[in-house]
Amino acid sequence: MNKNAEIIERITGSEKHGLVRQSDLIKIYDHSLSLYVHFDLKGAAPKVSYFEKLFPLLHKWGVTGICMEYEDMFPFDGIVSSIKHKQAYTKEDIEQINQLAKDNHLDVMPLLQTYGK
Repeated sequence: MNKNAEIIERITGSEKHGLVRQSDLIKIYDHSLSLYVHFDLKGAAPKVSYFEKLFPLLHKWGVTGICMEYEDMFPFDGIVSSIKHKQAYTKEDIEQINQLAKDNHLDVMPLLQTYGK
């Protein structure tokens, strides 16, 4: 059995017991991989307390990063402040989310929509 097949078999067997080793997820046949979870925060964005509970689980499950698509939940200010949602995250919320991610060894990839021609 080749190395890829062995790793995939180990992951499949581990999933039956709810255990996936992070080392199995980040390397497949000597190729480093990253596993990101995408959060589309438009609409009913979760409270920061939700991330406090979720991020440790994501890390446990082998996730290496998160993509945060803020859209109108970003705390825009100045000339663009009118495009933020009335319940948008505050700057402090964003800082806390980023710190929670760091504390749980998750890279953060912020994603903001931009408008153009």
